[in-house]
Amino acid sequence: MTNRDTRQIMRIVTYFVTGILIIGWFSSLIWKPDVVIWWAVMGPLLIYLLLRIPEYKKIDTPDGYFLHDRQMPSKRFVWTFVTTNIGLFSSIAFSAILAYYYGVPGMVWTVVAWFLGIYWFSKKIPEFLWFFKNGSTVHEFIAESYGTNDREKIVLRAFTAAATGLLYWASVGVEIKFGADVLAPSLGINTAAIVSLIIAAAGFTYTYLAGYRGVIYTDVIQFWTMLFGAGAIILFIFIALYSKPFSLPAAYFSLESILIGPDPFGLFSLFALLVVYQFCVMDMWQRCIAVANSPDFNSATDEQLIYHMKEVVFWKSFLPFLLFFLVWFTIGIFVLGTGITDDINNILPAFLAAFDDWGIIGIGLKSIVLLAFVSAILSTVDSFLIAATQTVMYDIYGSVIQKGLVSRFSSLSQASLSRFVEISRLVVLGLGISAVIFAFTQFNLMSFWVGMYSIMLSFFPAVYVQTLRGRGKQKRNYKRVLYGILGGSFGALAISITGTFVLKSDLVTYFAPFVALGLSGAFIFPANKEK
Repeated sequence: MTNRDTRQIMRIVTYFVTGILIIGWFSSLIWKPDVVIWWAVMGPLLIYLLLRIPEYKKIDTPDGYFLHDRQMPSKRFVWTFVTTNIGLFSSIAFSAILAYYYGVPGMVWTVVAWFLGIYWFSKKIPEFLWFFKNGSTVHEFIAESYGTNDREKIVLRAFTAAATGLLYWASVGVEIKFGADVLAPSLGINTAAIVSLIIAAAGFTYTYLAGYRGVIYTDVIQFWTMLFGAGAIILFIFIALYSKPFSLPAAYFSLESILIGPDPFGLFSLFALLVVYQFCVMDMWQRCIAVANSPDFNSATDEQLIYHMKEVVFWKSFLPFLLFFLVWFTIGIFVLGTGITDDINNILPAFLAAFDDWGIIGIGLKSIVLLAFVSAILSTVDSFLIAATQTVMYDIYGSVIQKGLVSRFSSLSQASLSRFVEISRLVVLGLGISAVIFAFTQFNLMSFWVGMYSIMLSFFPAVYVQTLRGRGKQKRNYKRVLYGILGGSFGALAISITGTFVLKSDLVTYFAPFVALGLSGAFIFPANKEK
């Protein structure tokens, strides 16, 4: 661990301890738990903003705003990678639901699929390295791989970017709305909309100011606050098990339940989604690009760089991922065993309510858990919002509307680069505000999660084909690739909307991953077979 890493961790600990001290001070003065909790939740974030705002003003180039000049040590990669994947607040709820309703198969299949997908991607890093050194987004990778002229590249980049942008835009609003619904009762606020606005204002502020750089810095804080929160959750459950009755249903351990669970098709759909997810998602590509361009590896050979990237993508991320999975699963098992709710969509609110109703822990421990949950919400809001903004600015505005502006960055004046950043900041606000408005639509979280994330799976055949042969040796059939991606994305979107919003049927939504992969693969794979 470098001195820089040590100082960073000490700052994180300082923020956290400061929040706890604020709790004690306010509780001794006013004895108002709701106010105390809010200070515990927002205090470290406010301290962070006050310390970092002066630095934000220096970020006036696209490379600085969108991470392309990042220096990302391996530890920071692990922190940010974990927080923007299993650290999602919807992932906490999703994992708890899996443990509560799907039982042993749900937990095992999810973990196996998740790590299999990450391991599979890490094995393909050598084939992607050329792009990681010079590229910007997965959409550009697809465009450069299959487009034979500027027009074809622009079209491919624009349509793939639109699919990603739609998903991330919707996910920002959903994360805020769902998180606010869960947190509002524990914060003593009757209206979830107020909580939504406060969380949105916090996340939008530092994302607006600092872009990806702000996301990466706050990911470090979010990782450690979630780690503290995970410890507080386990401590609460451990204490509760000694004072409250706990009994899992006999059916939970039946042979059928252990082997296939109550909904095998739903688990199979989720398995397919998680295995190929990392090949299609912006977050993984952005962080690999940042690591590949780190000055720490300027003199490294390709073999050394590939080894390091595989190490941080898989091996160094393994234990943090597994730890958080186990904690989120434990919440679902605990709620089921104590019987505090029989509604799978009410697991987290019921779990938080138990903190108050049972009175077996103090306000400080509950505040730590709430702080972790707020960090989980923000870790999704900021990363998805900036990813959606980069998609709009690089793949649509910079490549289509301004006709190759992105490729001319090196020849532009500082004034032009600053203007690009200012437009990007406006896009952050526009996407964020509209996403919050959208999020107040009522729908099932699991249906949304599986259905909407399936939209990006149509990228997988196009991305994976490029790993089967050497760079530049692929047969380029632009039309079949375009039709495959469009067919897969629109097919998954139609299934998702129908199942999530119209029929409100999980069964319908579970077809979305297979529609996306099937339609896109049917067009793309035959186009790249040897004659």
